Amino acid sequence: DGEVVGDLGVLSAQSRKASIKALNRLAYLFIPDNLFLEAMASIGITYEGDFKLTFERRVLFQSAGAISLDVPTTGLNRIARVCELDRVREGQPIMRRGDRDNRLIIAAGEVDLIVGDDRQRLEPNSVVGEAEFLITPQGEMPRRLAEAVAAEPMEILSFPFDAVRHYPVIVDNLRRLIRSRRANIYRTLPQVDPTG
Repeated sequence: DGEVVGDLGVLSAQSRKASIKALNRLAYLFIPDNLFLEAMASIGITYEGDFKLTFERRVLFQSAGAISLDVPTTGLNRIARVCELDRVREGQPIMRRGDRDNRLIIAAGEVDLIVGDDRQRLEPNSVVGEAEFLITPQGEMPRRLAEAVAAEPMEILSFPFDAVRHYPVIVDNLRRLIRSRRANIYRTLPQVDPTG
């Protein structure tokens, strides 16, 4: 309720990146693109500079359905503002086992996730670094339980755990992701999700 949808496509003059379907009857306001652009320009919002970077980061965040499913647009924009976008080379470590940091990472390309002697190739737009998310109190720097290596040159989006901790839908999405990985690549890790 109260969500704005379709703003990114209009501001960036790009084709739609998502489809929207109503789950029940609703009332909505349709704003023609020229009026929307005029309104945004009047308050200084255009698809250039910082806004362009924010929107690009938001698109990459949204591409990771494992974490972004059902996150409201306002939340997506808040998270995108604190993200960092970097380029990595093929074979470059994205995270190393034993390192200390408190960041989640979305990789735009294929990644090899390594736990002990086990290796799993993850598809593009996968989340890595979530194994430590649920066992780490806010503010504490966790020790990495796994390693991730870029399988191709790509962009990666990283952001602090604290940027998403207060979104219950994201926490639930991360729990599902951890549980699905626990069935294979995480099976040798200590219990990382206190809810089972």
